[in-house]
Amino acid sequence: MAKRFTETELNNIIKDYNNGNGLKPYQLAKKYDRLSGTIICKLKDLGIYKDSNYRFTNEDIEFLKKYYPSGDWDIIFKRIPNASKQSIQTKELFNKLGIYTKNDLIHYYPYRYEILKRTNIEEIYTTNKIIIDGRIISDALLVYLVKI
Repeated sequence: MAKRFTETELNNIIKDYNNGNGLKPYQLAKKYDRLSGTIICKLKDLGIYKDSNYRFTNEDIEFLKKYYPSGDWDIIFKRIPNASKQSIQTKELFNKLGIYTKNDLIHYYPYRYEILKRTNIEEIYTTNKIIIDGRIISDALLVYLVKI
């Protein structure tokens, strides 16, 4: 049978979860010798669980553009109560990089990243880097020359 939470333990868990860079459920589970699922259920029962998979709406994104730079977390968490601080920071970082959708993320290339495309052999220029598809039709023939 599962052991019940004491009031002191529960208050400490809530405090650890809600502080600035709050502990994640798996960290709380390790600290208080509980299963992470038990911690998550208790946090949900208390109405304070913040889902790390929160889906941001367009209104949330516009709100973050206005309030995230000021770092006023009380206002942010009142508007978006189910998002964790980490998910908000990640979303804001993606926004700064111009990544708003899954497609944007797939097609985001780091600075100085060279995008090579398959090219027709007739379109080769001496300064371009290219990719050419080809097929090997015979084994390589090695010839060794000996100097006499």
